[in-house]
Amino acid sequence: MRDLDKQYIDIKLQNDENLRNRNFLTVIIYDITDNKRRLNMVKFLECFGFRIQKSAFEAMIDAVKIKKLKEGINDIIDEEDSVKVYVLKGISEVYTWGETINNDDDCIII
Repeated sequence: MRDLDKQYIDIKLQNDENLRNRNFLTVIIYDITDNKRRLNMVKFLECFGFRIQKSAFEAMIDAVKIKKLKEGINDIIDEEDSVKVYVLKGISEVYTWGETINNDDDCIII
């Protein structure tokens, strides 16, 4: 994503009162080759949500936590790594096959 696109998303989340106070289903996927950085990423992402696959996490977080998430990812990764964060807004559907993790409990992240 270009820097301009990132800035637009940040501004949109900051300025829209309805979006600021909502939690969004957020999916984070990554491909990190270095074991130390990958372990750091896992530990960091566990503060926001839960692992759904070996290289994928899911979280229900608000705009403030999304900003912290992006800043933390930026501090961990190196240029050969790849990370994607999907913030699902509006009506979203999730279809799952295989073993699932039931995480209906609300979680407080400090």
